[in-house]
Parts: sequence; C-alpha cells; structure tokens
Amino acid sequence: MIQPDPRPVAALVAILLLLTAECGAQTLENGHIRLAVAPGEGVTVGCDPDGRGSYRPARAWIGPWGATEPGRITRTGQTLRAAGAVYVNLDVATGGYPGPFDHGADLPPNGSLGQSFVVEKGEGLLQRVWVLLTGEGRPDSAATLTLRRDGPGGPVLARRRVVPVPENEQVSLLPTELLPPSTYYLELGEKQGGVYWWSGRGDPYPKGTAFLDGQPVAGHDRCFGIQLADRGSLDWSAELRGAQLHGKLAVTRQERQGYRPTLALTFPWKRDGFDTDDTRWTPFRHLVTDSGSFLPVEAFKRLSRDWSLDKGATATRFHGTGGFDLLLPQLVTRMDADRIHFLLGDGGHVELLPHTDDLPAHFPRFFTSDASLDPRLNRFLWTFLTEISSTPCTLGFDAIKLCWTGGPVRDQFQRILLHFTHRVDADGYIWSRGESRGWDGSDCSRHDSRLYDTNAPFLLACGETYRWTGDRAFLDAALPTVRKATDYLLKPLHGREGLLTIDSPGHSGLPASSASSSYFDCIPAGYRDAYVNTFLVPALLSAADLERAAGNAPRAAELESLAALARRRFNETFWDTARGRYIGWIDVQGGRHDCGMTYVNTIAATHGLASAEQVGRMFRWMTDEPTASGKPDTFTRWIFAPRSNTEHCREQRNRYLYDEWCEDGGAILWTVYYEVMARARFLCADDAWRRFVQILDRSAMPDHLVGGSPLYRGEVNNHNERRGSVGVCGEFPESGLAPCAFLYAFVGARADRDGLYIRPRIPTPLSYVGVDGLFYRGHRLRITAHRDRLEILQAARPTLVIHYGPDGGAVITELMLAQHGPAQPAATRP
Repeated sequence: MIQPDPRPVAALVAILLLLTAECGAQTLENGHIRLAVAPGEGVTVGCDPDGRGSYRPARAWIGPWGATEPGRITRTGQTLRAAGAVYVNLDVATGGYPGPFDHGADLPPNGSLGQSFVVEKGEGLLQRVWVLLTGEGRPDSAATLTLRRDGPGGPVLARRRVVPVPENEQVSLLPTELLPPSTYYLELGEKQGGVYWWSGRGDPYPKGTAFLDGQPVAGHDRCFGIQLADRGSLDWSAELRGAQLHGKLAVTRQERQGYRPTLALTFPWKRDGFDTDDTRWTPFRHLVTDSGSFLPVEAFKRLSRDWSLDKGATATRFHGTGGFDLLLPQLVTRMDADRIHFLLGDGGHVELLPHTDDLPAHFPRFFTSDASLDPRLNRFLWTFLTEISSTPCTLGFDAIKLCWTGGPVRDQFQRILLHFTHRVDADGYIWSRGESRGWDGSDCSRHDSRLYDTNAPFLLACGETYRWTGDRAFLDAALPTVRKATDYLLKPLHGREGLLTIDSPGHSGLPASSASSSYFDCIPAGYRDAYVNTFLVPALLSAADLERAAGNAPRAAELESLAALARRRFNETFWDTARGRYIGWIDVQGGRHDCGMTYVNTIAATHGLASAEQVGRMFRWMTDEPTASGKPDTFTRWIFAPRSNTEHCREQRNRYLYDEWCEDGGAILWTVYYEVMARARFLCADDAWRRFVQILDRSAMPDHLVGGSPLYRGEVNNHNERRGSVGVCGEFPESGLAPCAFLYAFVGARADRDGLYIRPRIPTPLSYVGVDGLFYRGHRLRITAHRDRLEILQAARPTLVIHYGPDGGAVITELMLAQHGPAQPAATRP
C-alpha cells in the first residue's frame, strides 16, 4: 500500500512567503481586488466583484506553490514583486518501469531480488520508490524492501518490512529526505510465505537491470516506479488589472530541468471529515470547467491530490461561497489538512466574477411533480454525468450517459469514439486501450492481455450516437470500422454460431491460468464469458441499425436474424434453471462457474435476453437468498448498488475476502442502472421507483458518494492502487449511468431509427416526470411526461402536445420538431 509521507509537510506545501522584517505592511488594491502583505501573513487576497472595495473574504492567499524560504517583496505601482523565494514541489515527474509484466519473479527463501536504476542530473530529486508485488493472498507472507545507493552492497537509504505482502499492489518506500541524482538499487529479501516481484522480459528499462541474489540478470527488469521532486529558487510578481489578477514567475535555479513551478491561490480548508456547510472552511460549492466537467466540493474531501480531479481544462469557474466567483486558467488542485490550493499555471491569470449558482445551458436537468425531490435528483445527475472513461469496454456506457446531452463532454466523447476507428486490428479487434492492444498496456506479443468486451460496446456506442444525432458524417466515418468490428464478433469470436467464444489459450476460463476477458479484470472469466455475451444481441442490433441507415437492408436483416439466434443460445448456455439465474462463465474444459454475478443477470434482463418469468426468479434470488455474508443483503449491504456477486469468488485473482473487493461482494455504482431498468421493465414502476429513491437518499448523504476514503458509511473506494470494497468515483466515470436510469426507466426515452420514442413509467407518488436539456438531432428539448400526454417545449416555439398511442408511448419525429405545431395527432411506434 502507498505509505503516507512522514516528513514535515509544512515546508513542502506552504505558499506563503515569509517576509523579511524590514518589508513592513503593504497593501495593493483597486476596488475589485486587494492584496495585503504583512510579516507572517503572506500575501492575502480580498475580492469585491462589484468593484466598491468591500473585500471578502479576508482569508485567501496568493504566492508560489511550495515556497519554503523568505523572499523580499516590494511594490511598484499596481504590482507586487518578490525576489529570491525558495520552493520545493513534490510529484513533479515519474520514472522507472511500471509495466507491462509477463511473469512474477519468485523471491528465493534465503536470497534476494533486485533492480538497479538511475536518477540523472536534471531529472530531479528522488522522492519515493515503489515495487509491484504479489503475496498470493497469504496473510503470513512478508518481505523486506530496501533502497540502497549504488548497488547491492551500497549504503542503506530506506528500509521497510512489508507484512503481509499485498496481492498485485504497489508497495512504496519513502526516504526521510529528498535524494540527489545517483545510481540506486532496490532490494527485496527476507522472504516469508509466497512473495513474487512482477517483472518483464527483454530490456524494457535500459538504465538498469534486474538482479538475483546480488548478481545482475540479463534480459529482465523488475516492475518499479519512482517519483521525483523539484527544488529551486524563483522570482514572482502579481499585478492588478481591474477585476483581473495577473501573475508572473521566473525560475532562477532548479533540480528538475524544464519543470515549471506555478503560483497558487489558496483558501482555508478542512480536508478530513465530511462537513461542507461551514463556509469558513468551504470556499466553493462546485467547479465547472470549459471542457464540461462538474465537480462538487465533496469530491475534494479526504484527499491530498487525485489525478481524476485534474481535468486539463483551459478555464474553470469557481462557484464560491464568499459572495464571488473566480475564473481560473486551469484545474489542478492540492489539498493539505487545512489548506486547498488551486495551481494557476504559467501566467497565473485569475478573473473575479459576480457569484451565481447557475450552470451552463448545456447541463441537463431532471424534474418531477415533487419539487422537494428535484435538488437531490439533479445533484446526483451532475456529480456523475460529466466524466468520460475513454476505454472501449465502457464506450457503450458513455453513450448511454452522454448521447442525449449537449455540450463539450458529449463532443469529446464522440471524438474519443472516432479515435478507436484508428485503434483496430486488421481482423477487426478494437484495442483494449487508446494506446495499446492489451489491458496492461502491452502489445500482446508475449501474452494475450486483451479484453474481449471492446467490440460490442464500440458498436453500441456508434449506434446510440447515430440514433440520437442523425449525424451522417459520423456514420460515414464510423461505418468501415463498424463493419470490421462486427465481423470480428461473428468470425474470430464465433458469434455467427450465436455465442461468443474466446479461443485464446490465455483466456481459457480456468482459474489457475486464465486472464480476465472483460471489464471485471480480476475475475478469471474466459472462453465462454456470460458478461461478454450479454452485449452480443444489442451490439448486433446496433450494427443492423447503422446498416439500415446506410441503405444496406440485406446486411441489417442478416444481423437481426443472428441477434435472435444469439438470444436463444445465451439462454441455452448460461441459464441455470435450478438456481434461477445466469451463471458467470464456462471454461474451455466445460466447467461451469457461478458465484451469483448480479450484474450479468440485470444486464441480460435490461437487454431483453430474459423472459418475465426469468427476471422474477432472479430478483427473488437476489432479494431473499442469503449472500456469503449469511444474510439476504444483496441490495441492503451497500444501498447505492447491489453486491457484485452473492457468493464468494474464490477464483478471483486478488484473493481478498468477501466484502473487501468491489468485484467480490462489494458494489460498483454503475451496475444499479441495469437493476433499476430491469425492475421498471419487468416488475413495475413503483418497485423501480422505491429502489431509485433509496439510491437518491444514499447519494444525498454528506459525502455525495465522492471524495477520498472512507465514504460516509465507512466504504472504501477502489482507487489509486488502493484496494476498495466499492467503486463509485475516481476511476469509475461510468458511475454516471446510475442517475440516467431516471431518463430511461421513468421518462422512458429511447432514440429509434424512426424518431425519439417516449414510453413513460410514472410511479404512483408522482403525476409527471421530465427532462430539460435533452438534445435530439440538433433540437434542445424540454419534455414533460404526464400520464396521458407528452408536452415538448423548444425555445421560442409553441408547446407541442402529443397524446399516447395504444402502447402507452409516442414518437417525436424530426418533422414534428421542425413544424413545432401547437398540437399533433396521436403517434405510436410502427
């Protein structure tokens, strides 16, 4: 596990300049912004967006990020200048060999494993090292990790006894001080139990080599990483220009050549706990980036930094609690126990704005006849909607989340989707990642680390995108890859036989030797994987829609026929009549594996693979039967989502105990979308609504299901190489599926070839449900679904009223929206 930094952090994170005694008190102000300089207080910032000199708050600071030693500040006109500040910045660069790995080097009982590496002059100061180990899940495993200078016989710089050795995790070692450029040596020894150091063959790290018992081993490198810091001196200035504050910074000396220090705007902050009501410690309510991201203040709690919060935006609106907003040039944050820092980047330009709680117009809003419910509903939506996962196995999830929206996040998603038209092999396989065929970052030339749930989500995403946008240019660009990706499902994966079968020896489904085949990357499902197969039918239908749109009716009919075959084969292969549920996978030897995977069952139900009788049986199993905990707590253990599985998966690679891992007894938020959809479709609207309100209530608790661990009810989020019992935020952007269940299950929206089909399921407590800001084929719509009619509103146009047809639904066509008459006859789906 990653260790906390035991060194004093005040010298590393303070942005306050300690002023020399002769500097004296100085103030610079222009009605909008006030900069005050005083010994021991640094440079404080006061703001008045009205320009009247009523500055607030008094507690904010500006200065270089990481300043540690005095600088001399002088004033010239409307500018403050500081000379000779010294700074230390952590985590400015990484290095080493993080992977991919192709074998685990066994630590000899009385010997050692090692890895040499070099930090060259100009690369920075060595701050932290880590190694990638596995202890086979044995609680008695242990080893000693040592950092030496030079080589196996060099002086010891840091040492740590690791007990127990974790399973497939980074184990960190933190020196007591920052170390200069040199040759270093990592050593693992004093073995107890099973201990392996993941390694790669060849020479993937040319600046070092692997060692065994103190002797170099050619053609190998161990998986390790280093983090580097920068230390130097700089001059900086801050200039007032109306409602803008402009900063400049010039480095005069540094250890990490080319690294750019930055100014920071700092506010009081309480990193720990859950309270965000006290405005003395809560400087903002939410942040909105020009790239379309929404980040509530709760997302920053209980963290020091988090890569998932760094959006790379060019402008971020800070919706403050002090009576003003700010426009920041980027979004990079660091959190201490009592300070939150916004790093301003080169130039440090900040603009003062009047306060508003409003969001940009492209943010959608849900509403109901119960106005007291709407704030919870929309907070849940906005918190999770605007993240993009950008990996093929989740492209289908992103499409469900974003194709109905407008704005920059949707546009970015479409660019990512088209990116994968250039990440496809000659046989039609869509790569596991944007940069590699393998899920582990490799090219799969040595071992097959591909995921096999990439092609179907790609097809689903392309189909959803075209149905919602009607974008012919997108169709033309995507169609060649759509056809290759479809053929890959039908031929190499045998989908023409109605069932996807993975022939790769590395994906045999045999627990002792099989890599995972899907998103659930710690479950050794393979060969015939039920989760992978849940997406075959909708993927074939999606490809058929695209072929019909392109005028290829015979190919579309063929794919629709194969989808009917696949539905039948799925049930013949995976349904367990005795248990009343679908099993997990069938291995290459015919062994059937079943640990009660709830997501396999609810996804199958949502995709129409199961009958009403089957869905009734699976919900009785999930509701009434005890899980591995001994209690019937599939839905009550985590509340916000069902347990991933109801029986302990002893075959899972991490070998954690039940309840300790999000893929084994834990819960992942996005899966509740399929649970709610299945309930609404096969049980009833009221049943689905009761469950959805439970989830809303949990999301409204003080953590809002975001931030660092622990969450409000003690949950540990799986994030940043940390084992977690739940998956909700950070590396789970697909969580945005959960709030979208409102649109698809209750408003009942679905984009079809012939129009936007709405078939609402309005629960008894409500008289109407609706969405404002739904985009369909270029039209921004406000749709209110009553029990007998739809009301569709476009800007500056009369309300379009449509009464439902005999099936309880209606179709909104592009022609209707173009004519926007005040009333239209009943329309039903052909």
